[in-house]
Amino acid sequence: MFGAIRSELDFSVLHALRAERRAAERRATAKLRVLRELRRHRVLGLLSKHSETRIEQSWNENLFAQVFGYRTMFSGGGTPFHLLPKNPTSGTRIDDFSLGEFGVGESVVRASAELKSPGTDLLKAQGANYDNLSPVEQGFRAAREHPETCRHVLVSNFEELRLYRIEDERTPLAIARLAEVQDENDLAILCAHFDRQALIGDARRKADLLMPDDPNHPRSPLASAANMYRIVARFTPDTARDRPLYEVEAALRRGVKQAPFGALFFTRPAEPPMRLRIRYGDGWACADGENTPNRVKVRIATSLLGQVQGTFHITWQPADGVQKPVLVDTVLQALRFFLGLIDGVHATNPREGEPAEIEGVVAVELRDVRGAQTAAGALAADPATANGTSNSSEFITSDLSWTVQDRSDEMAARALAELAIYFRGDEGGVAVDLARAAAFLVERAPHNPPLEA
Repeated sequence: MFGAIRSELDFSVLHALRAERRAAERRATAKLRVLRELRRHRVLGLLSKHSETRIEQSWNENLFAQVFGYRTMFSGGGTPFHLLPKNPTSGTRIDDFSLGEFGVGESVVRASAELKSPGTDLLKAQGANYDNLSPVEQGFRAAREHPETCRHVLVSNFEELRLYRIEDERTPLAIARLAEVQDENDLAILCAHFDRQALIGDARRKADLLMPDDPNHPRSPLASAANMYRIVARFTPDTARDRPLYEVEAALRRGVKQAPFGALFFTRPAEPPMRLRIRYGDGWACADGENTPNRVKVRIATSLLGQVQGTFHITWQPADGVQKPVLVDTVLQALRFFLGLIDGVHATNPREGEPAEIEGVVAVELRDVRGAQTAAGALAADPATANGTSNSSEFITSDLSWTVQDRSDEMAARALAELAIYFRGDEGGVAVDLARAAAFLVERAPHNPPLEA
């Protein structure tokens, strides 16, 4: 069983998109109201009383226009519009609707949708009238009529909404149970798969789900590696701060060089200045680095809109095969470096209309840690809950509100405490003393200065 949305996106990519949606969302209450009404119809059995054709236009306007942000023929005040119902493919075939760019110049189909009556099994063949094809197969047949531009297939029975990549008919990229979308977090994950930015994009930015599924892409975290665990930390500003690429690259260099504890994660150059090789792609700039003696690899990335992400590869099993625990002080120092990096990246004067203080949320993931042990040591709140083992491969903190350049030591301690609780012992999760953790960073900071003053 799964929750409201099951996704095949990379864990870190999914949560980066989720955080971005939550930060930008201004109509969550209205959108959740639409989904609650859908749930009410389902509970009362009202959906099952109607055929596909009676439901679909209202459903398209409510879900795809109001919730997902697509402009329909009569919404949004003009062209181009993004949802074209009953789009002919070939012969007598017509898809239920297409998503793309329509109404100006040549139509471009980015996704094709197949809708079926409530309760229809989307994987079961429907008989001779449908050439013995299942709804999913019918959806792919229509989508392949647009081979040059169509990249996704949507299939739904108004209760379950499926999303497929055009090249993979067997594995859905996402399955959403619409009636189970309950809160803003569910809504953000739903929109990360199905909204206009996910499937179409705009002139400034490629569609999120069309960005390469490539571990070397600047927005991707470092890939999993043997005998290493990953810390993935992310900051998402409440207000997007659109910056030109030259400013983004300069900010990335400044942040890496000025953040405290940087020498733990990047090898200090023998002679300054430190040189960073920055790569760019699809609105993201990143720099990779490593500290060979510490057996650490790092990728630091930032988007043109201000989201900052850091991945830290930490060795947790030495070559002799003896397991090395996930050390809370290492995680803590990585988080402090990351928060200092954000300070540097966003250390520019606000432009007209932008807030003077940059606020947002920090979320931190631990990945590849199933079976890993940790010991809080001197940072433990209680000796009885100082040690534990992770039963999950990956987990994430809640979204932690934070103002840039404000109480970074305390924020790092809070994030560490949320991660530590997932390591479980006989008496519960590992408990970290927040004051001791913050004090540890203050004590260690003079011994771990920035890479360049």
